[in-house]
Amino acid sequence: MNAKKNTPRSLWRFAPQTLFWRFLLAALLLAVLTAAGAMGVSWLMGRDLVYGLQEDSGYTVLRNAVDLVGRTRTAMDEMRFFYIAERKESLNNTNQYTAGLLESYRRDVEGEILSRKEAMAAAFAHLNAMGEDLDPGVIILDAANTALVHPETARRGRDFSNVADAMGDFAHRHIAAGARTAGPGKTVFDVFYETTPETNGAGRQAVLAAALYYRPWDVVICSFMPMGDINKALGEKTRAAINELRARIQEIVIGKSGYLFIFNQDCDMIAHPTLIEKDFASMPVPGTDLNMCRELKKAAESPWGQNKYLYNWDRPDDIGDFGYQKISWCTREPTTGWYVGTSAYVDEIEAALPQFMLTIFLPALGSILLLGCALALLLRSLLKPIKNLTRLCLRVSQGDLTASAPEDSPGEVGFLTRQFNHMVRRIRAARRLENERREELESLNRDLEHQ
Repeated sequence: MNAKKNTPRSLWRFAPQTLFWRFLLAALLLAVLTAAGAMGVSWLMGRDLVYGLQEDSGYTVLRNAVDLVGRTRTAMDEMRFFYIAERKESLNNTNQYTAGLLESYRRDVEGEILSRKEAMAAAFAHLNAMGEDLDPGVIILDAANTALVHPETARRGRDFSNVADAMGDFAHRHIAAGARTAGPGKTVFDVFYETTPETNGAGRQAVLAAALYYRPWDVVICSFMPMGDINKALGEKTRAAINELRARIQEIVIGKSGYLFIFNQDCDMIAHPTLIEKDFASMPVPGTDLNMCRELKKAAESPWGQNKYLYNWDRPDDIGDFGYQKISWCTREPTTGWYVGTSAYVDEIEAALPQFMLTIFLPALGSILLLGCALALLLRSLLKPIKNLTRLCLRVSQGDLTASAPEDSPGEVGFLTRQFNHMVRRIRAARRLENERREELESLNRDLEHQ
């Protein structure tokens, strides 16, 4: 007996009795279930979407950082080109000045003031007398590569054909041959290396040389200028550019506490919030035997879109606890060969998921509820004629045969009201016929009683 009373059918007595409220309750339950299902599906899809958006953001920042590094390298190359071009112009001017001096003595030969031999001797003596006062320094080599003019007295008259520089190259012979091949009036440039006295011969510095062939006397004018000052100036500019690059890199924040980092081929950290002064080359991946620099290089060599690496790291507010999962996107900048990376904490990426889901879920839930209410109002409008018809049925059941439903409702409801009115008219006609028969029977009964 108790089991029958607890059947699902008996539970309907707790539900609203009207169709409208039953529909509204069912719509609300359906909205909640639909929203819950949509929330679950969108959570799974949203997770991938959020990760995709964060990856796109990481790759975008990475592209911008690579472009920034490339532009820094381009600026340094432009500075180097400017310095070298400036030195080349200075060397060429010196060669042209020397050639002009030789030409003035040659004109004395044409004017028969001096003989050719006297003019050459006077010109070379003049240049040798100037010696180290000439800046840049000047060397004049004859057809046999013998030094006719040299800033150092001990080297005048020396054969430079087999004189090698600090790299073992016969630089004087090569540049003199290049000038003769180029022809008169054309300056050729070359670079050779010499040992630096400051390092007791252990160090080398580059020397920029320019050669100009003076055909009338078959000699080659060579001027030279050490490039150590260029490297020094470029070193200062490079350090300033790297410091500026570090400052600009540190201004770029990924997520809440993500950052950019740059290291070179030798695993020397160039830009990083905390690892500038540390030995990054031998740093392991926390909790593993892997090398961090090597693993990031492997990721950088992967195709674009797959160049990422997951690992554990510490937080700025929890230094030393390497229990936070992190993701880095890394690539290699082609002009410098430096490795540029962006990193972000995984939990910070996932932290954006609930907010992202709420922005989807709340409008969706509101739309479902609004649709349910709209459908309930529509149903209420559709049920209004039926509700009126229900009241008329109650009046008819109570004996009121004057009740009549309006027949202007469209569709099935209009058909139902017309059939109801037809039924009431038939009942009214049957009632009237019954009354007439009853009156007739009463009249016959009275006549019979009278008779």
